[in-house]
Amino acid sequence: MRRFLAALACLVLAACAAAPGPYLYLLDAPAPSGAGAGGAQSVGLREIGLPLYARRVQIAAQDQSGAITADDQHRWAEEPPRAATRLVARSLAALREGAVYADPWPQGAAPDFIVTTEVDRFLGALGGEVTLEGQLTVARAGERASAVTGPFTISVSTEGENHAALAAAYGAALAELARRIEAALESY
Repeated sequence: MRRFLAALACLVLAACAAAPGPYLYLLDAPAPSGAGAGGAQSVGLREIGLPLYARRVQIAAQDQSGAITADDQHRWAEEPPRAATRLVARSLAALREGAVYADPWPQGAAPDFIVTTEVDRFLGALGGEVTLEGQLTVARAGERASAVTGPFTISVSTEGENHAALAAAYGAALAELARRIEAALESY
C-alpha cells in the first residue's frame, strides 16, 4: 500500500511539473510620440472604471460565438484597473508638459484637472481586435459644474492569434485613450 501511495504521489508531482503556466502578461504600451507637446497644467487621473470581466486577473477574450472566456493559463501580472490607470497616466505624461498623477495621487499633489474614465466595453478577440468604449469626463479641480463628458470608441487590431498579441492590443488601446484624454484637455 505504501508503494502504491508513493507511486501515486510521484505521478501527481510529475503531472504538476509538466503542466505549463500560468503565463503572466503586463498591461503595457510604448510611450506615445510628441512628448511634452501638451499643456503645462497638472492632471489627476481617477482609477479607470472597468467592467467586471475586464477587472479579473484572467485575460478576457471573446470567442466566435460571442461568449467571453477567461483562461486561467493566461493572466494579467497585476490588478487590471490599477495597471490600466498607470499605463494611461504614463502615456498621458509623455504627451504633456504638466505632471500627471494616477489615483491615488501623491500627498501634497493638487492637480489642476481631474479626469474620470468609465469603460463600458474593453474586450478583444484572439486574432481579431480590441474594442475600448466608454465615457470620459474632464473637469477643473473643485469645479464639478464645469465638467465636460463625452463618449469614446477605440478599436485596435491584434497582431497575432495568441494571448501575447491580445495583451499588446489591450495596451495599445489604452495608449490611444491617453491621446484622446490629451485632446479633451486641450479642447476644454
